Amino acid sequence: MSIIVSSCAFQTSDVDEMIDIARMNGLILEFSSGIKYSPNLKEKFMETDIPRFLHNYFPPPKNPFVINLASTDEVIRSKSVRHCIQGLQLARATGSSFFSAHAGFCIDVKPKHLGNPFPRNNQYNRDLNMSLFIDSLRQILNVANEIGMIFCIENNVVANFNISSKGTNPFLCADSKEINYVFDKMKSDNLGLLFDTGHFKVSSNSLKFDLLTDTSKISDKIYAVHHNDNDGLTDTNMQLPSNYWFAEIMDSLDPSVYHVLEVKNIPVDIIKSQINFLNSKI
Repeated sequence: MSIIVSSCAFQTSDVDEMIDIARMNGLILEFSSGIKYSPNLKEKFMETDIPRFLHNYFPPPKNPFVINLASTDEVIRSKSVRHCIQGLQLARATGSSFFSAHAGFCIDVKPKHLGNPFPRNNQYNRDLNMSLFIDSLRQILNVANEIGMIFCIENNVVANFNISSKGTNPFLCADSKEINYVFDKMKSDNLGLLFDTGHFKVSSNSLKFDLLTDTSKISDKIYAVHHNDNDGLTDTNMQLPSNYWFAEIMDSLDPSVYHVLEVKNIPVDIIKSQINFLNSKI
């Protein structure tokens, strides 16, 4: 199995440098969030000769916004749907079988809020947001079906600081119950789960569910995995330790599952050692 490496793993934000490093070291690159806008990013992605994938907020738009497929703001939701359809088309043009994006939120936020506390004074109707999310997925999956692609939703992360005093949170699909609900509603062969192991670890502590038990309830939906670790409290994309919690169930996954190393800001030699570690567990 060839491990894909997220762009966040590199110690540079320069796309040309990432591509050069990936080429020199035989790495497969996932172009992901965190890359700053430039007018020729799409062309660079299309024209480079290295094997590559793309995820979520790539290529970044000129005017930043937070992708929200569950937004009650029709402008934001339409922009989000269009971005995901563009992602599917770009992925297909470069030989990938899927494109992935985060599951929706019940409130709309600014880019600065990502990874930080969301505003708590917002009122929302979770059933309405879920309904809008399902509608967005139908639009995206219609295109995915037409062009023979898989669209993956990534499980959201819920940290304690984003749980209200009433015990509610605005993040959809952070636990197995909502993930399974979405898959049961869609019943589509073109829908997959991008399972973020770090997100699920934090969410299990905040939402009080058993990590391994809940993972087993959705493991058959997993099409790709984002591998990273943390202290169980905050999503920090730390290196994978020798006792990495997800390692013990990796060999039970379908052999076709894609594996992405999504550890932040590490040297190339550590990237390679983390890849070797993952390969030893598959």
